[in-house]
Amino acid sequence: MESRKLRKKWSQLSTEVMAGAGSLGAYWDRTHLVLVHVQKALTTPQVLHTARWDLPAEGLEGLTATVAETLEAWGARDAPVSLAVSSGLGFRRQVTLPLAARENLPKVVSYEIDRFLPLAADQLVFDYQIAGQTETHLTLTLMALPREFIEAWLRLCAAADLKPIAVELAPVAAANAFALLTPRPPSSWLLLRSGENDFDLLHIRDNVVRQWHSGRTESGDQLVDLAAGEVRRLSAAGAAPGALCLYGADGARLKTSTLLEQVPLPVMQESQIRVKGLDWEGSPAHQLLPALGAALRGVGRVPIKTNLLPEGDRAAVKLTGLFLTRILLILLLSLAVVWMTSIFVQNKISLIQVENQLAQLHSSVQQTEKKLAQTQALGKQLQDILKRVEQYPSTLVILRELTQIIPEHTYLYSLRVKKGQIELAGKSASAADLISVLEKSDYFTNTEFVSPIVTDDAGNEIFRIKAEIKGLGRGA
Repeated sequence: MESRKLRKKWSQLSTEVMAGAGSLGAYWDRTHLVLVHVQKALTTPQVLHTARWDLPAEGLEGLTATVAETLEAWGARDAPVSLAVSSGLGFRRQVTLPLAARENLPKVVSYEIDRFLPLAADQLVFDYQIAGQTETHLTLTLMALPREFIEAWLRLCAAADLKPIAVELAPVAAANAFALLTPRPPSSWLLLRSGENDFDLLHIRDNVVRQWHSGRTESGDQLVDLAAGEVRRLSAAGAAPGALCLYGADGARLKTSTLLEQVPLPVMQESQIRVKGLDWEGSPAHQLLPALGAALRGVGRVPIKTNLLPEGDRAAVKLTGLFLTRILLILLLSLAVVWMTSIFVQNKISLIQVENQLAQLHSSVQQTEKKLAQTQALGKQLQDILKRVEQYPSTLVILRELTQIIPEHTYLYSLRVKKGQIELAGKSASAADLISVLEKSDYFTNTEFVSPIVTDDAGNEIFRIKAEIKGLGRGA
């Protein structure tokens, strides 16, 4: 009895101490909006409130008044909120780019995204993860949503005094919930979302979505075959998954299958996630779990960090701060326990502090020596660079030469001069002729295309060419 009372008192104290660290997570699909209110406790988050609404005919903004009233009742106005959007409303694709694109990857992706997705770049919000790299190419997992969805969500947030901090596709939010609220998953694992007639199958390794398969299925046996085939493929590639996490609208069709026989992995379902205040009966699991995963962004860091919300639209909030008085209370309780335990413990702490200070001083000396060596190395590199720069004509000379030799039917989008090289990008009536034009110049050599020529709707050839700049000693 006494033990039970102590646990209850401790739970009340921890809840009071951590009050104010609340966060909201939302899930949005074609028919519903789900909202979860989470608060950070001393050890794990706890769910304070959940709500679920049918979308009215006018869409998301038709719920503005209802959401505002609900947040007022919850005491959650002005709280940070993250949104998880159904994967059926967005886009996800594996794309390949030349390795050279890594130097300026965000701009390259924004330039090239309309080649990979059905909407133009200005109609999308997107993010990506680097899923793989070879000596010549990068593989990206690209995720995107139509911008009109985000604009509708931001209007609702503004009307309800919410602070939007993130937007992500629902399977990614669900993966974060599994990763944070279950025993730590292995470095390589699978997430399977089972819908009524569709699915998403993600391979996650080192907190990066390496593969994303999605489509339609007719039966649970097809899902089992897909999962088993992915396990075999990854095992053959040396990236065998160590677990399978399963959630969805129609998990029942998997319960009657031979999943455990065909997929020899530990299987974790959403119903095995235990969080104080979480009621799996209140909302369908395939809607509640992504909303919960989205809410976790507001109370700490999440392992999979993709965020489709443009930086300019993200609210600046302090996600995990505690009130100063509560921090002091925790410190006071800790010091009281240490003092009551033994005076010898205090002496030990003092000794450890002295040892730490000595270690820090030793580390500072090492860092100073290291910085001195780096400074000397940088000075030598600077001298080498200055010598090399003197060997090449100035940028103005290069621009003058290009202005004179580029044909009139050719237009340049960009020009980069770097490290004795130039890189041209543009369109031309005959891109192949440019190689010989540049080679005939006294300023360029080793001219070649960086990427394949692409023909636009007007018949112009879009090209990207690089060439080495000849040094002064070679006829500039």
